[in-house]
Amino acid sequence: MRRMRVRYQAAVLLVAVALCVFPVSQAYAGQGMRAGQDLGAGVTAIAANVVYIPAKLIYAGLGATTGVLAFVLTLGSRQTANDIWVPSLGGDYILTSEMISGRRSFQFRGRGDPEL
Repeated sequence: MRRMRVRYQAAVLLVAVALCVFPVSQAYAGQGMRAGQDLGAGVTAIAANVVYIPAKLIYAGLGATTGVLAFVLTLGSRQTANDIWVPSLGGDYILTSEMISGRRSFQFRGRGDPEL
């Protein structure tokens, strides 16, 4: 019974990915190698996000909690809290095909002005 459920879930996932990818492949029809590369980057981005998104959310959640704790323990020092919040809450939460193919950079950690 459990095997049937796993096979069913795998089939549903495969159909969902195919439905997402098929319109993209039709849009690139006739564009040669570029279409295949973009399609491959898109599929890779979907697969990578299965791991990347939960990891980023855990990192951001722990950073938010740690920043609040630091803010309280330092009796309201925004600078200390921001030094934790900016890297942990900033950055990209989703990988795109442009990031996978190298046309756009991505950042796991946030950077920038720590003054929120």
